Amino acid sequence: MSRRRLLVTSLFLLLSALAAFWYFSPYLTLHAMRNAAQAHDAAALAKHVDFPRVRESLKGQVRAMTERRAREAAGDSGLADVGAAFGAMLGNLVGGGLVDVMVTPERLADAMRTGEMNDAGDGEPDTRHEKKREGKHEERPEEKRWTSERRGMNVFVARALAPDGQPGIAFVLEREGFATWKLVGVELPRLR
Repeated sequence: MSRRRLLVTSLFLLLSALAAFWYFSPYLTLHAMRNAAQAHDAAALAKHVDFPRVRESLKGQVRAMTERRAREAAGDSGLADVGAAFGAMLGNLVGGGLVDVMVTPERLADAMRTGEMNDAGDGEPDTRHEKKREGKHEERPEEKRWTSERRGMNVFVARALAPDGQPGIAFVLEREGFATWKLVGVELPRLR
């Protein structure tokens, strides 16, 4: 093989490896996050999270939900705008504080393990789905199925599916730099 052909082949293989690494980098980040969650290593998980942006994404969803519910409760009585404003205010007051308590490394680790956002508000992670080590009794959660999608070049979404196939919680990652990804949002399933 000629030297030039060897150089072209090597360059092609290098570019192919870089492209594959770039494409699979959000999966690698999710894998690292899930391993940290399974190991209860909140510090390792926190390296991959932009906490202020995650809190803001959840606060916006809580505001929208309370506003929508207040508007629906007011119906066609002409009080819909008043109800929406009250709902927004309530969402800001109650939801903001609840979100600040919920968005911790421990709670996000729990959400990654279970596919659900625990809102107990007691500062402790949810251990309902973990194995019980006492005696022979073990409670195993149903294994969650996950789907993923790309939203353009810089956003990757991994969504848990409920046993009936309905969409559940989603983790939104955004690319920083060439192949570094950070969790910037959590999308809750639409509450009815």
